[in-house]
Parts: sequence; C-alpha cells; structure tokens
Amino acid sequence: MEAGRRAYDARATIYTAEALAWALHRAGDDAQALPLVEEATRLGTLDPALRVRAAAILAASNRASEAKALLAAAVERAGWLEPSLRPVAAEVCDKLGLDLPAAWR
Repeated sequence: MEAGRRAYDARATIYTAEALAWALHRAGDDAQALPLVEEATRLGTLDPALRVRAAAILAASNRASEAKALLAAAVERAGWLEPSLRPVAAEVCDKLGLDLPAAWR
C-alpha cells in the first residue's frame, strides 16, 4: 500500500487514485478509499475496469445506487471484461442483486 501512496503523491491521476482506493478497499479501509474513488470517477472515465473496482468500493460502502450506475456504464461500454476482474464483477452484481452479463462470466 505504501507504493500506492507514493505513486499517488508523486502523480495524482484518476488511475493512481483508483489504484490506491482499491488497495485500501482490499485492506478493509473503505472510509479512506471513498474520497479516492470519487476523485477517480469525477471525470466520467469510460474505463470498465476502473468502473468495476469503483463500483465494488461503493457497494461495500452502502452506496448501491452509485455502484449500480457505474456497473451499468461499464456493461454498456464493454462487452468483454478482463478475466481477473470477473470475480469482482460477479461479487458486486450479487451484492446489488444484478445479473452478471454473460460475456463477463
């Protein structure tokens, strides 16, 4: 996580913000991850991987409507999702009561 903090401090971009947010989420610190997710998504990026990870953090933080919106946009944008994110997407869809797109299985 320290490497993520250093990268973010050296060059704060939506990608370093999202990477640090994801590391914090995985470490169980969604409170610190939330402001970084908001920063990472503020420009409306179309990157489905970023949106899926951000949706996972928002869903874990009881912000279901925002998580659903990010997932819907990711599905609309990407018919295919990288295999490493498919379990994350499946878990978020399950938590939010959404159907996982067939192409993401």
